[in-house]
Amino acid sequence: MMITSPSELSAPPQAPSKQGGARTISVVLFILVILGCVVAVELAGRAYITRISGRMPVDFSAYQTDHIHQYDKELGWVMRPNVDVTLPKYRLTTNSLGLRNKELRDLEGQVRILALGDSRTFGEGADNDFTWPALLEKNLNEYKPGHFEVINAGVSGYNAFQGLRYLETRGMKLNPNLVICAFGVNEWGKVEPGGAGWLEWEDLSSQWGIEALLRGAIKGCMAMIHKPPLGPREFRMSPGEYTDTLDCIGKLSRSHGSAFSVLYLPSVPEIGNTDIFGIRRLSEGIAGYCFAAYWDPTETFSVPAEKDYVDPFHFTASGNALIAAYLFDKITTEALF
Repeated sequence: MMITSPSELSAPPQAPSKQGGARTISVVLFILVILGCVVAVELAGRAYITRISGRMPVDFSAYQTDHIHQYDKELGWVMRPNVDVTLPKYRLTTNSLGLRNKELRDLEGQVRILALGDSRTFGEGADNDFTWPALLEKNLNEYKPGHFEVINAGVSGYNAFQGLRYLETRGMKLNPNLVICAFGVNEWGKVEPGGAGWLEWEDLSSQWGIEALLRGAIKGCMAMIHKPPLGPREFRMSPGEYTDTLDCIGKLSRSHGSAFSVLYLPSVPEIGNTDIFGIRRLSEGIAGYCFAAYWDPTETFSVPAEKDYVDPFHFTASGNALIAAYLFDKITTEALF
């Protein structure tokens, strides 16, 4: 039988190790610090997303039209729907689709023409009824009442790539019988330092903040490591990219049973000039390459050209009327439908 000594009976229970408790506290603090850092980075990323998302790649304030455009994740920017404003040089209204048209109508047997383009198709400087798409519709419906609808899908600042994206995401849903493509100015706009928004944009609204920061950092590092072999990009599109984009527009149009034409719109220096500008030659060549009708109303203008232009590129009501009359003749004499 073992006898327990009084000293053993009175010994207090052994206290937990101070070293083990300190280790537990350190681990908890480490985890909290890591979580805090993750939360801080995520919050910083969300602040970055808030600052970037919804910001249009182009500043329209210089043209006093920033309030009629809005950000679009697929196209960069679009016209605001249901606008009714008077600008310094013209009055502008848009329908529920953000187009310079009345509400579209689906009529049995009608011919629907979709006009893709930039500010010259949109009609910078002209009231709604005096853009060339509106005047073309008027002329055609005088020829065959109620038979035609011409949709003005021109947007200021657009290049051909945005025209293609519009056709892919929205235009073909309108079921056009004919797609008229009128670009060739904004493609050659200079890209200023830090102006990458002219070329690309990214919708970040569905990303985690950390993901957005990491993607941005990786893109920045890759841009420094793998620089373009021909130097930095100077223009929004190269002639080759422009050609390929119009070819894609033509193929997409024909795949949906739509006729396709390339429309060249001249600038003031070309009127009465015997020299043919390079972009005009390129446009005609692209039309042939894409198996598209090529329409060029340059010869319908006369000097002094200023009477038909509000500036070197944009048309007055009389200039738009010349384009509409030219297109009316082409559409009614060529077997397009």
